[in-house]
Amino acid sequence: MFVQKVSPVIKYCCIIIAAGLLIYTGYRSYNLSFTHDESLSYNYIVHNSFMGIVSNNISYISANNHILNTLSMKLFEFLFGNSELALRLQSLIAHVLYLLFTFLLLKDIKNSAIVLCGYILLNVNPYLLDFFSLARGYGLAISFMMISIYYFFDFIKHSQQKKLIISLVAACSSVLSNFALFNYLAALIIVYELYLVYTYNPLKINYKTILNKNKIILLLLIIMSAICYEPISILKKNNQFYYGGDTGFWHDTAGSLIHTFLYGQNYENKIFAFIQIAAAIIPLGFLIIQGYKWVTKKPVETDVRGLRFILLLALIIISGIVQNLLMGTKFLEDRLALFIVPVFIFVLLFFFQIINFS
Repeated sequence: MFVQKVSPVIKYCCIIIAAGLLIYTGYRSYNLSFTHDESLSYNYIVHNSFMGIVSNNISYISANNHILNTLSMKLFEFLFGNSELALRLQSLIAHVLYLLFTFLLLKDIKNSAIVLCGYILLNVNPYLLDFFSLARGYGLAISFMMISIYYFFDFIKHSQQKKLIISLVAACSSVLSNFALFNYLAALIIVYELYLVYTYNPLKINYKTILNKNKIILLLLIIMSAICYEPISILKKNNQFYYGGDTGFWHDTAGSLIHTFLYGQNYENKIFAFIQIAAAIIPLGFLIIQGYKWVTKKPVETDVRGLRFILLLALIIISGIVQNLLMGTKFLEDRLALFIVPVFIFVLLFFFQIINFS
């Protein structure tokens, strides 16, 4: 694995970019009037009891209730009043965390150009920046996902149980910020189980060891089931899972993400097809190059994190498709699918890294 300190120039460039973006989202949080969805959350949901918010057992049933976001609005209103900035403070904090952890996930990449370009791609996304300056749960969810990925990779590197616990707690927090992140949580658990299979011989490991290694997962599933069963059941009963696509992942999820990434500009039709093709070829190309290195016994110079990101991306996609087939849920679109974009960008970056060292 490549381990190299980021050059001071790249580090300062990233700091300047982060500071500029934080000023941008901070100004928007302070200056912009509340949107319809933010107003709905504040007027109809925030002033319910703690348990009412968590369980969705309130008079106005809405998928607008992103639990951690709603609770944060309630807390910051109590502490600082009901200004736009106060009610959006949790999204600004999430932005700080996202800026930090995207850098931490990039900093061990050897190629400085990839680090800098990657930081720009991950952070200079107008559609994503919108949600870091609004009182909605999407920014929180994506930031918690980045924290979770960072600590999970750190757990694999150092085999420290506390890192796994932090990763799983962050993953659960992402779900409580936006239920669409159940797809990420499911993918993370599967990756962890595959890690156990890779680490321990499945034919020799006994059930006690398996149980011991999965205690934290079982506890997590019990807690998340207890918390999420009632609010999700109420949302489903009231037909609140109406947003999404019915055609397929490629059309609904990938298509909408490309549209939002280009921010609906008039040049998008000229490059839309190119991005779609590239999105399909890049993960496959990474696997082909890596496979060629293994088959020919060439030194594997790429960071295995690229394979982990591809696995996470594939499992997130499969999770959405399986849900659609088994439960008839809609395919994620636009803001609900936004958390997929950073995962794909990391796949893209490691693809360029493996080309650079092929």
